[in-house]
Amino acid sequence: MVNGVEMEFFITTVIALLSLIAGVASFKMAKRQALKRLHFTANRYEFLLWKNENLVAEVSDHSLIYPSIYILRLEHTGDAPIVPADFSGPIRIHFGKPAQIMVGIVRWNRPRVLEAATDLEGRAGDLLIKPVLLNPRDRIEVVVVVDGVPTEPFVEARIAGVQEVSFLRPRETEIHMKLDGRSLIFETMAEWPKVPGRLDPTIFVIPALVDPVGDLHERVDLSVDGVPIPNAHLYSVIFDNKSGKPVGRNQFDGPLIIEWPNTRLALVKAKLNDEPLRKDQLRRFVKWDAHNLEIIPAPLKPGETLVIDAMTSGPGDDARVKRIPSQMKDVQIGRVNLKDFLDDNLASVEPIVLLSSQTAYTLWWTWIPEVQRKARKVLRELRRSIEES
Repeated sequence: MVNGVEMEFFITTVIALLSLIAGVASFKMAKRQALKRLHFTANRYEFLLWKNENLVAEVSDHSLIYPSIYILRLEHTGDAPIVPADFSGPIRIHFGKPAQIMVGIVRWNRPRVLEAATDLEGRAGDLLIKPVLLNPRDRIEVVVVVDGVPTEPFVEARIAGVQEVSFLRPRETEIHMKLDGRSLIFETMAEWPKVPGRLDPTIFVIPALVDPVGDLHERVDLSVDGVPIPNAHLYSVIFDNKSGKPVGRNQFDGPLIIEWPNTRLALVKAKLNDEPLRKDQLRRFVKWDAHNLEIIPAPLKPGETLVIDAMTSGPGDDARVKRIPSQMKDVQIGRVNLKDFLDDNLASVEPIVLLSSQTAYTLWWTWIPEVQRKARKVLRELRRSIEES
């Protein structure tokens, strides 16, 4: 039987333990609420999507030798504001000592608050962001064109309460593109021919520059043989002979003529089975002027592919088929649009523990998908065995 003293001791002990637990929990909660944490992620891509010895890219009369584009996102993933007084210096984004920052754009998720409150400075290989108030979930995105030997970027900052600016490797490192297709002959899909012609071409339109923000082409000057090409785009006209029979010139009743009334053609090249054609060979297949491209895709042997590359000043939305030979039934065009390269919000990564370290983040996005893949395989095999039994 428990006497009064023992019961009082027991109750006192329980209360003390509960108080201790509550104190520790309060301390942890306060500590968590005061968490200051910065993460960044970045990708690098070659700036020019189309390389040609006649094509020159310049920024302020400086010819770009080895241009790369870096897309870097820095985000406050903690819970407490970082105020300018917490900084002992600027945020330093380093792109490599041999590199030179040529042009850049800085975007904010809260432009009305942040844009007026900060300043940027640049020098060879470095970009400096002066101390600025960063509330939780504030995000800075930097898009810069760097000329020189590419390196892995890193971010340094001396901020009270922040040990380091942690790097999270992006899950996706490739350029994602969206293709919007249509016919240059027919208005609706219902009109598309059920059976293709003998050598129907396919056209792909690609911007000459990787421009994820949409206005870098206004800051970078492109020229071909000294002639400026603003907002350059590449039109690739592809003829693939899948008929199993050779196609001769005498089998065409005239050329395919593509016209750009308000767009200027700047450069025309061609490849036959990935082998570049000389000028005298090129003239066998194509003729052009400032606004017209005339093509007779012959002779072509079975399995051969002819690609005509034409560079235009502008996206060339006014492209139209002026004439189509009877051997062709349709001309399909696909316009490539570059999609965003990085996760929209680092802080929204689930579960949130992934933001605690690079190791956790990497393991989750490499190991978990593999486990899911194997689990799906096991389920398929189990389902099949059940059905067979």
